[in-house]
Amino acid sequence: MVPAAFAHQHHLIPIARYHNILTVAMENPGDLLAIDDLKAITGFRIQPAVALSTEISNALATYYPEAANENEAKSAQTIRELIRIVEE
Repeated sequence: MVPAAFAHQHHLIPIARYHNILTVAMENPGDLLAIDDLKAITGFRIQPAVALSTEISNALATYYPEAANENEAKSAQTIRELIRIVEE
């Protein structure tokens, strides 16, 4: 649902989905650029929730392991390109 590269880059993790609302744990729930980008990527309305950096890091290590980032490097570029297209 949320690409690993995006989750690591913005230090966030999805924690729940209800209908068209995706709740995302974030260190900085005021990061409107990340929220807007995530909405464009997922198509869901984003409900940010504050979480400790250590909790997010632990969740990222569990659900989005670093090894996956090597394969996701191309995805990060694709995501940036998609966001650029959507914003045009």
